[in-house]
Amino acid sequence: MSNYRELFFHIFKNCKITVGSQNALLQNVSRSSMYSIDSELVPLLKSTEYNSLMAIQNEFADNDMDDIVVFFEWMQEIGFGKFCDEKEWSFWNTQSIEMYKEWDTPFYFNNAIIDYNESLKDQYFSFIYKLGLKGTSMLQIRFFLDLKIESIEEVLNYIASLNTFYGLSLVLDVNSFGNDINLIQERIIDKYAILNEVIIYNASKELHTYSENTKTNLICTSKAIDAKSCGAVQEFYFNLGIEHYTESLEYNTCLNRKIAVDSQGNIKNCPSMMESFGIITDTTLAEVINHPNFKKLWSINKDEISKCRDCEFRRVCTDCRAYLDNPEDIFSAPLKCGYDPYSAQWEEWSTNPIKQKAIEYYQL
Repeated sequence: MSNYRELFFHIFKNCKITVGSQNALLQNVSRSSMYSIDSELVPLLKSTEYNSLMAIQNEFADNDMDDIVVFFEWMQEIGFGKFCDEKEWSFWNTQSIEMYKEWDTPFYFNNAIIDYNESLKDQYFSFIYKLGLKGTSMLQIRFFLDLKIESIEEVLNYIASLNTFYGLSLVLDVNSFGNDINLIQERIIDKYAILNEVIIYNASKELHTYSENTKTNLICTSKAIDAKSCGAVQEFYFNLGIEHYTESLEYNTCLNRKIAVDSQGNIKNCPSMMESFGIITDTTLAEVINHPNFKKLWSINKDEISKCRDCEFRRVCTDCRAYLDNPEDIFSAPLKCGYDPYSAQWEEWSTNPIKQKAIEYYQL
């Protein structure tokens, strides 16, 4: 492999390295892909900014050139960089533009969650209307109470008539449709173009499909879902896109620009959180926004949170502040996270002896 000695390796600007305690995460935000490597390899990657492969081999004398080349061949294969000569490498280092890292959105609210209660239908409809006027990107309606299909359709017809939301997600009990997934497909998914996600709980089997006609994800789970189900940290929920990455640098990736209404009409940052900023029957949206505590959690990012600051997944994970390892510390790690960045191992969070006191506190 002597022909590699005079070559350089350029890491693409859209490929980011997040260093954790044991592992580091290679994240291609353009391709939405990620790979874990040992953190000890990070200095080797950093050295490509100013060294040829031969110089790298001299700098890291304990590493064989063949091993170094094999590693960078793998990096090129997964789309994280490329071999190049000195002229091309110099061009990329001096002329290529860094990825824009500032996060922004044209919407006042990134997302809103409504835990629907038909007894407050008029108030919910009024609040949803105001959310649309204020500027809300994504709206999720969760139906945790037993409702007839017609009642659900009434809600969807109203939202569709507003034409103000970028997308809509639904959480439905399969029993509202007589345990008939085909009926959900016919009466809901195929009917409303605004839908981009439908989550069905209490289903007879696990299912994840995609409707080409309406561009809607259908996710079925046999598990029961309620207002306390949120906050789980799993690889399934990782977000690998550029928007999530840039948001994570400065903001909380769950609560930033988020608003919610629980099934009792309480207006919150998240339905699972305890603090309420008023009730939709007698509180205006302006009063909520101007409440001194409403935005205080928006800017808590992973670099400020215990354990998370040492985790390689902190740029792809969605952070929960509703359920914490230490309920008295807002900067405590998410309770429902079973990953240990110090051992690089996943475990079942609910059986962790250290978490039992907090589990009892939240009555989970």
